Amino acid sequence: MSDKIKSEYNKYADEIKPSEEFTSRLTKTLEEETAKKKYPRLRYFKQVAVAAACLIIALAAAFALNRGLSPAMPSDSTSSYEEYPTSGIGNLIGEINTGTLNIENLANISWYDKGLNADSLPSALAEKLGASLDYLAYSSQNKFVDADKADAEMIESIKSLLTSAKETDESVSGEIVYYMAVFTDGTVAKFSVADGKFLEISGDKKIYKKM
Repeated sequence: MSDKIKSEYNKYADEIKPSEEFTSRLTKTLEEETAKKKYPRLRYFKQVAVAAACLIIALAAAFALNRGLSPAMPSDSTSSYEEYPTSGIGNLIGEINTGTLNIENLANISWYDKGLNADSLPSALAEKLGASLDYLAYSSQNKFVDADKADAEMIESIKSLLTSAKETDESVSGEIVYYMAVFTDGTVAKFSVADGKFLEISGDKKIYKKM
């Protein structure tokens, strides 16, 4: 193609413009094609959202049903643990042989653990004194700053008292000595002995007597 013909061709091509009708139809066609590509993605997101909502509803229903089947706590505070198991220390107690051990107030006994196997709270304390005692302090007042520490002989005497102590309806009388046992697991047991025979353990409402 000669340069003259090529120049005339380019000039003619530059002067050609598409009609408004053609331009409008082309724009509409492009928009429709673009919309077709967007719709499937939109439907996909809607399906995922519906599935997620169904999952949340199912989990909520399962949680509500599970709570509804949980055993109700008794209104009578004297009911036994065996009838109404709870979490925490009660579950630990349920795993061992408690015998005649009254567990009504053991929620207040922080030093009690599942390793103890005694038929009374004083016996359990005696068992723990023999198993994991760090030191035993004693005082004439319920204060243990600079209190004296019991020697091996006194500890054995206290353990003997605890082992033989039984619940009593008698009133406490006589001179009182206060004790604080600190155990290797970090727990602490406080108790007092009056007249060398009456025993009271902090956290327990009962009075025991050496028999």
